[in-house]
Formats: sequence, structure tokens, C-alpha cells
Amino acid sequence: MNISERMTIPEAILDYHRDSLFASWQALEQQLEQVTDPEIYARLDRVNQILFSAWVQFRRA
Repeated sequence: MNISERMTIPEAILDYHRDSLFASWQALEQQLEQVTDPEIYARLDRVNQILFSAWVQFRRA
């Protein structure tokens, strides 16, 4: 058995995490519309960017 065979992650697990990232990103997008404090908005927007980037990376995999 080579290392790639031991490191295989089932597609169902990848799908679940991909969907969870997308749902989290969508929920945060909706919450950002309600934030009025610029500092809080900037911090949440940064988290949102990280979630979106992670989701994009999952889609490329």
C-alpha cells in the first residue's frame, strides 16, 4: 500500500465539508448585511473571505 492509498478521503466526507463551508459562508453573508459597526463588519468580512477561499479550494480538488 502506498501513501496515496492510505490518505484517500471518502468523497462523502469531502462533500459534507464542502457543503458545510458553503452554508457557513452563505449564513455569514446574510448576517453581514445587518452589521452596522465598521470594525465588527471588517472582522466578520475577513472570516467570510477565509470561508469562501476554503470553499473554492475544495471545489478545485
